Amino acid sequence: SAGGALSIVTKTGTNDLHGSAFGFFRDNALRAKSELEQKKNEYSRQQYGGTIGGPITKDRVHFFGSFEQVSENSFVLFRPGGAYASKAADLKVPFDQSLFYAGLDTRMRDNQNLRFKFVYERFRQENFRVGAVVDETAGMKLDRDNYNLSATHAWTLGNSSLNQLAIQFGRRAFDEPNNSQSIAEYFSSGTTLQTGANIVGDQNDTGDVFEIRDTFYMRVGSGTWAQDLKFGGAWQYVRDDWNF
Repeated sequence: SAGGALSIVTKTGTNDLHGSAFGFFRDNALRAKSELEQKKNEYSRQQYGGTIGGPITKDRVHFFGSFEQVSENSFVLFRPGGAYASKAADLKVPFDQSLFYAGLDTRMRDNQNLRFKFVYERFRQENFRVGAVVDETAGMKLDRDNYNLSATHAWTLGNSSLNQLAIQFGRRAFDEPNNSQSIAEYFSSGTTLQTGANIVGDQNDTGDVFEIRDTFYMRVGSGTWAQDLKFGGAWQYVRDDWNF
């Protein structure tokens, strides 16, 4: 099937300083023990953040930034089968995620605009891949850091034409160290219990993407017979180093 297309529009600053804040909090006291838990486990979720935007130079340079933090103390159900059912436990799976965005827009001339954007994500989770018949020793830690930096220059060449040049660099990196270095054991071919070092653990990956893209837009004709034309090209470099 054909690939999908995704278009995202981000906010920019204005001549007035504006900001916002939000928060969502769920405490363990607001939940009851579920039927499948061995006991009432500790659970909490905090999600909060804010935005701010405004002028650096009125009518010329504006900034916008946002931050979001998600922290959750959760759990999964470890339920091995067969002769190992007595080893069942409720295992903690906490995670923290930080999201940051910064944008800068500058009006170089009346017909030219330059925009810079930076996006960053930091994610940390304990006991990744744990649960069901997979015990804590077969889990791992997940450390993930992703970021993207882009610059876009828009040049209005006339009433019916526009050129847009974009450059971006992004990096995706994760590390998944095992919780244990003991020998992996799969009981009943892994259908009743999996224990020991995870066979897909102790891996790390760093992927870089660099892209240059130029697109020229032009409207031909007017009224019913108007046609929008688009020409352009792109060059992309991708490198991925996966160690396992």
